[in-house]
Amino acid sequence: MAYLAHEALIRSWPRAQQWLERETLLLRMRDELARDATVWDFHQRTDDWLAVSPEKLAAIWRIEQAGLTLSGVAADYAQRSRRRAARNRLIRFVAIAGICGLSVLASAAWLVATNNATSRAPRRRPPIEPRASWSRCSSWRTRARTAATP
Repeated sequence: MAYLAHEALIRSWPRAQQWLERETLLLRMRDELARDATVWDFHQRTDDWLAVSPEKLAAIWRIEQAGLTLSGVAADYAQRSRRRAARNRLIRFVAIAGICGLSVLASAAWLVATNNATSRAPRRRPPIEPRASWSRCSSWRTRARTAATP
């Protein structure tokens, strides 16, 4: 009978349900991490099998923050995964910084090249437009009309 009262307490108390769900989720993540570590160990602990996805790294962090201890292969797997993720972030940062630096250098080289090209080119005068003929000139027509009227 006490077991049913406890069951009823868990079902009726929302905070207890949240705790139970959280603990269940953490234990599932820990078990999944242990399975991943076993696969990593089976493949001679090569870096290709480490967890580098943000979801896996977040799971490792949540397990450690909850105080669930990882032991043996799982602890090594978690540590090496964090190291590999940090190395990948550093490589990504250096690559982006290099691309930005090369972009700045290319822009500066283009600016220097265009300045040199414009300073060495001979200056041309704009073409001279031919004068309009007197018959087509509107000012000549108005003068002729005003002079013809008395």
